[in-house]
Amino acid sequence: MAERVFAFFALTGGIWGTVLFVDFWWSNIPKSELIWVGGFLQIVAFLLCFMAPHLLAKMSAFIWRNRGPTARNIEKMIYDPDFDMDENE
Repeated sequence: MAERVFAFFALTGGIWGTVLFVDFWWSNIPKSELIWVGGFLQIVAFLLCFMAPHLLAKMSAFIWRNRGPTARNIEKMIYDPDFDMDENE
């Protein structure tokens, strides 16, 4: 969990550093738009750091539990040395 927090801080720092850089060098962009863009990107960074890993873990567990007969046969073939594949003629 700590690495996710550090990644979020790094992304957030990069986002707001870029916003300040753009504000400093291109002063014709309104500050309110830069704040909106920075806030939106910070929300995206939060979703990437904290929500996406959780959802990916849930999806992989769901896919593993609901695997089909072919995946089960492949798993048996890998782990069972005496496994014989049933061939349909």
